[in-house]
Amino acid sequence: MRTLDVERLAAGDYAVIKPLLVELHLTEQTHYSDHPQLPREEIERHLTQVGGHVVGFCWIVLYDPGTGLEGEVAEL
Repeated sequence: MRTLDVERLAAGDYAVIKPLLVELHLTEQTHYSDHPQLPREEIERHLTQVGGHVVGFCWIVLYDPGTGLEGEVAEL
């Protein structure tokens, strides 16, 4: 098995991952029905207020060439 690659983003790369963070928030909140379900605009506004100070962001794509199955895991 190959080891995982870790890439450290430059300070200006927050704009690159922001759309991924918005999608992550939108899809994850449906799993927590007892929490407020925020619209895309509110999530984007909140992430803008964060000001680009992301401590850690991990996006992993898993692929099994034997079955062709693929999955993604994302964490902030």
